[in-house]
Amino acid sequence: MKNRILFGTLLIITVALLSCQHQAHETEWELVWEDDFDRSDIFSTGEWRKINREYPTPDWMFHISDYEGCFDIVNSTVSLKGLVNTYVPEDTAKFLTGGITTKGLKSFQNGRIEVKAKLQAGKGAWPAIWLLPDEGGWPEGGEIDIMERLHHDDFIHQTIHSSYTVHLKKTEFPPHHTTVPFDASQFNIFAVELGPDSIAWFVNDLHTFTYPRLKDEFAEQNSQYPFDRPYHLIIDMQLGATWMPPVEKDDLPVEMLIDWVRFYQKKDIGSIHSNIKNH
Repeated sequence: MKNRILFGTLLIITVALLSCQHQAHETEWELVWEDDFDRSDIFSTGEWRKINREYPTPDWMFHISDYEGCFDIVNSTVSLKGLVNTYVPEDTAKFLTGGITTKGLKSFQNGRIEVKAKLQAGKGAWPAIWLLPDEGGWPEGGEIDIMERLHHDDFIHQTIHSSYTVHLKKTEFPPHHTTVPFDASQFNIFAVELGPDSIAWFVNDLHTFTYPRLKDEFAEQNSQYPFDRPYHLIIDMQLGATWMPPVEKDDLPVEMLIDWVRFYQKKDIGSIHSNIKNH
């Protein structure tokens, strides 16, 4: 009986905490932009474009393609696919993957980005939701990984990169990465809050990780926190990389589904500048 009472009490407390957290989110932020993809063409609003392969090609772009079969909207849900390349004979890539970005069209700073997505699994699969700066090279301008999933993992990665973490190898103090379990059979809401002095990550409104700006002289001199700047959003169904096991063809096609994307700003931002910028 005592165990039942204790369990019931813990359950009530947990529900209450989740309710309070959700209410705080509702009262603290206001929605300033959203895309629910309620249309037949992903790109008709002029806020997204296909990602094209660049040269020299970084790992994540090895199989990026503008092939139409990698992109679809079904029931107001975007599908980004990873396919065996039997469709584009002039492309020597073994696989084709779809990715979309707001680069050059819309950028975000000092606010909260949420993406509701469902992630399929496969050996070598690497769906990602992330941010790169409008200006500044990599890693000097920073990279913010809202979500990455690898293979059949039942957890996702949330990470930041900068010259401080990449070149100086300062990855532990403060930690630059965490992993979070999630239910891959469902849609999940992956979110990040961008601020002038910290970045905070969330999964389904639960806070998972924070990366702060350090105030010491060494950190300031070595660009420990380059993240107070405009960023563009990238959502892509990646396949394979030099550091990953080979892609399993039998696991393809694979896709990531995007239900909606939202951007919030503080209702009372005070001296903090919230920004959503159309180019």
